[in-house]
Amino acid sequence: MLWQLSFSESVAAVNYREKNEQGEFVGGPMYYIAKGLRMEWLGVFFSVALIVELIPSIMV
Repeated sequence: MLWQLSFSESVAAVNYREKNEQGEFVGGPMYYIAKGLRMEWLGVFFSVALIVELIPSIMV
């Protein structure tokens, strides 16, 4: 069951990635949450929550 979740997350990340101005691919969970689920607010919330979570992790 866990490998199926990992596989589907990888497929979604590749499917919803984009090219930026420099021609590099950008993507990740916030992209496929915002575009795949069509919930842009949830993608923004995920991004902010990730930043908030990283601050205490770096301070340790």
